[in-house]
Amino acid sequence: MRPLRQPRAVPQGTLVVTRSGERFEVDGRAVDAGAFRLASIDPIASVIVDACAGSGKTTLLVTRIVRALLDGCEPDQVLAVTFTRLAAHEMRERLDRALRELALADDATLHETLAGWYGLGEAGADAAAPRARALYEAVLRHPRGPEITTFHRWFRTLATIGPLSAESAEGTQLSEEGAALLQQAWFAWLDALRAPSRVPERADFEALVDAIGLSGARSCLMSLVAQRTDWAVALDADLDGPREALDAAALRAAHAYREAWRDAAQAFARGGHWRDDPSTGRRGAASADAADAGLPGPIDDDADLLRAVAVDTRVRDELRALARVLALGTDPARALALVLDAAADRECADVESARDWLRGLGAAVLTAEGGARAWKKSKALTAAIQAAGGDESVEQARWFSLCEWVATAVTLLDEWRAVGLNAAAMRCGVGLLETFRRTKRAQGVIDFADLESIAWRMLRDPGTAAYVQCRMDRRYRHLLFDEFQDTSSLQWRVIADWLQSYAGAGERPSVFVVGDPKQSIYRFRRAEARVFDAAKALLREGFGAREAGTDTTRRNARAIVDVLNRCLPACMPHYREQATAAVGPVGFVWRLPLVEADPAVDADDAPFDWLTSPRDDEASLRHREGLAIADAILMARDELAAQGRTLRWREVYVLARSRGGFEAYERALRERGLPVQSDRAGGLLRTLEGDDLRALIGFVRRPADDLALAQVLASPLVGLAAASIAWIAARGPARASGDAAPGPAAPPVAGVGEAPRPMPRGWWARLRRIAAEPDPADPAPFDAAALVALLADWIDAAARLPVHDFLDAALARVDAFAAYPMAVEPAQRDVAHANLCAMLGLALDVDAGRYPS
Repeated sequence: MRPLRQPRAVPQGTLVVTRSGERFEVDGRAVDAGAFRLASIDPIASVIVDACAGSGKTTLLVTRIVRALLDGCEPDQVLAVTFTRLAAHEMRERLDRALRELALADDATLHETLAGWYGLGEAGADAAAPRARALYEAVLRHPRGPEITTFHRWFRTLATIGPLSAESAEGTQLSEEGAALLQQAWFAWLDALRAPSRVPERADFEALVDAIGLSGARSCLMSLVAQRTDWAVALDADLDGPREALDAAALRAAHAYREAWRDAAQAFARGGHWRDDPSTGRRGAASADAADAGLPGPIDDDADLLRAVAVDTRVRDELRALARVLALGTDPARALALVLDAAADRECADVESARDWLRGLGAAVLTAEGGARAWKKSKALTAAIQAAGGDESVEQARWFSLCEWVATAVTLLDEWRAVGLNAAAMRCGVGLLETFRRTKRAQGVIDFADLESIAWRMLRDPGTAAYVQCRMDRRYRHLLFDEFQDTSSLQWRVIADWLQSYAGAGERPSVFVVGDPKQSIYRFRRAEARVFDAAKALLREGFGAREAGTDTTRRNARAIVDVLNRCLPACMPHYREQATAAVGPVGFVWRLPLVEADPAVDADDAPFDWLTSPRDDEASLRHREGLAIADAILMARDELAAQGRTLRWREVYVLARSRGGFEAYERALRERGLPVQSDRAGGLLRTLEGDDLRALIGFVRRPADDLALAQVLASPLVGLAAASIAWIAARGPARASGDAAPGPAAPPVAGVGEAPRPMPRGWWARLRRIAAEPDPADPAPFDAAALVALLADWIDAAARLPVHDFLDAALARVDAFAAYPMAVEPAQRDVAHANLCAMLGLALDVDAGRYPS
């Protein structure tokens, strides 16, 4: 039997597309896939590959390593760098698998693989076959093997191979608790601000707090210290130098901020903004004479800027001209015309009046977000402008030009304030950095930013650079960098300094760089997509590198690629049309109907009962969207079944722009009978299984928590029926919480016995009373003694065992891995089992499983 489902909405707009051709190129020439691969894996040539997602970039990198080993390279002469330990581990596994396949392949398969895939040709394959079979063992036996690592691990290596006279990381431990150490330094620095000698620094900090609040000031200074290496590179500062050198670097930064603001303000005041000719609507440069007319002098601060703004006659002329135009429109336009007229005629006697004038003008013509207020068209205004011989498009251009001028002036004023705050932040940051440095030295640790700094300084210092480069030159012959679009500017500086040392050298390593600037999504980790172009230029000039590229993916069906090619060019000017090498069905793409709010609910005069009618808010709309998605998934399953294919639920992904609607989507999918696993924030803890285990932990650490105990009793951990839980609740004290306190107990009645003691209020105490003093006239509908013994054992175990061990024992005691799947729908059983396993894994991370829960 199958449960009945509601009628499904039919998705609209099925797309039928033709197969896209694969596209590959080398040095600007179109080639086929084989020529592209052979050019990319040639270990002698340096190559930079720009390839889209799903094109096999990592496979290409691993193939190049194997090809270098086949050509006689020693395993430890290979350095491959990526960004995460997981990616490095996957790369090692792929390399091991490729070498193992060469060792175990039969002769015919080995010959075909070497000749074709690795591009050795017939004769080369025969010659390389013995070495290919021995490579797997040789790599396993080698004391070091190919170095496949992350940037930070590589920097650690650089920091330990310098000369004895150089600063290095030798004798220190790399700590991954940088955030905790910085928090410790933060409180130590705040305490140090009380010293009389730190009065100027304390004043700077108080100014920051007054401007952006304590939380904002803390976030600002923490971010500055976290990115200290980038600041040191930009300011040419030594992070481990004396305090005076760091103070001097902070002054240079403050001076740079101030000069940048002065240049921008000077260009603005000299008329650099006014490049639109209001009379024609065409763009053109203002003349130097006109730009300098009326300028009071150099712009050194916000007061100079305000004086220049106040005497700029062009602004007032534009205000009057636009006021005359808007006066021809409707009432709102005429009201705005009066404001503009008043602003044009207002005199600014001093700096503060000029500031008020500019702020008021900004409030009139700009939105809250700082953009131009919309030019509201109306037939009356259009007709009036035309009757006056004007052109509405020209007037609109004048309006937006004025709004842009006002927005720029207001922004410059705000930025002047930011200049002072930045200078204060840099001075405070130096103090926090010095405290952080002392904290780490006291514990003998360094963090990842220190590794970057040490590596950069060692390759920049003439006294150590030659030694370090010589050590690396003697070892590495092949350099490979994966996912290069995620490289930070500092990481690129370290690589570039190393590679530039080979300028004019006859012997140098081959370099392989692969990435896709379109996938640069780690800006929050200081990734900089523009370094990919910088790497192209350096490798072309210094290494004669070849450029290879492809926009052919293997991940997506042709229908999806066709939709991307139709939609993305309009919003991504540099988008290159994608192709697919995926085999199989063309696939299909549905555009589901837009889910809109019920018009009857939005109507002002519609009757609405808030007590009985559900709110048609965003959660409800998300739920309806989820139902439409579920119907599309079920229809896709039916269509695939008609084609002879079986759709497995784990093959289905529902992607959303944010996690905000995940809960509503999950509920909708489950209503249609679909199993769901979600990665929404807190998703595991908010599942029924996770919620039950949290309730269990809450009860054992605080048995007085009646709500947690009730949830545990109702869950599959105990499995009490709802009637039994209601029976426990009904056995509470008869007095309600708001009743008066009872008086003295009544004396015993002869022949009747003593009056029964009142039942405890707490559920745990109540259950113990029920188990210890059963009432034959009102027996419990469950085994109270066994239940109390189980709960008592859990409380005792929680006091002795780490949280993971406690949960593991508790789940085993009640056979929860069998009970939970049987308590849910069949489609959700695997999900329930997975959630229990995930909760145990999460518990193992609590204090590394060392302490009682």
